[in-house]
Amino acid sequence: MKMKKTLSLMLTLALAASLGIPAFATNAQENTETTIPVTISAEATAFDVTVPTDFPTTVDPVTGETVNATDATIVNNSSGSIYVSEIRVTNYGEWKLADFDADLRNADVDSNQIGVAVMPIGGRSAGTGGTQLKTAAASATAQTLLTSESATSGEWVIDAKNSGSTDELTISYDTNATPVSASITNERVASIVVTVSWNK
Repeated sequence: MKMKKTLSLMLTLALAASLGIPAFATNAQENTETTIPVTISAEATAFDVTVPTDFPTTVDPVTGETVNATDATIVNNSSGSIYVSEIRVTNYGEWKLADFDADLRNADVDSNQIGVAVMPIGGRSAGTGGTQLKTAAASATAQTLLTSESATSGEWVIDAKNSGSTDELTISYDTNATPVSASITNERVASIVVTVSWNK
């Protein structure tokens, strides 16, 4: 009789093992703390940004006022937010940078001076105009209008694309130039260097 009970118990254990059922179970103590790690695997997000190719300006021969083409736009096609981290203006050729606020119409003709101003519209601060940044009389060859430290505000941040659309930041730009004695067409006088980075 004892052998039958032992055999029956062994068969029960074998059946439980074959079904994946634990033969014995222990109850966890109440308020047991378990640390479960959260892991992630991801490749680097693609940096896909469209930037302006030029900043054209026309000077009215009668009034001497500058007329700028449609404002330039930066388009963020990435799935992460970006920001304009630096804007520098450099002179080109015989032209020199000048104070944007100066009345350059009264400067010497053919003195080849140009003032430049830029301002963000849109981006994370959509619907509001940002702070205008402009050249001064400090340097005639190169001036930094925006640094990564001063660009941390939302004015220069462009959020990631949403629902298949793109987020944009328009750079409104303006110029102020000295008069010329002879006609010029599409002559390069300066460069605006725009650096775009991940918004870390």
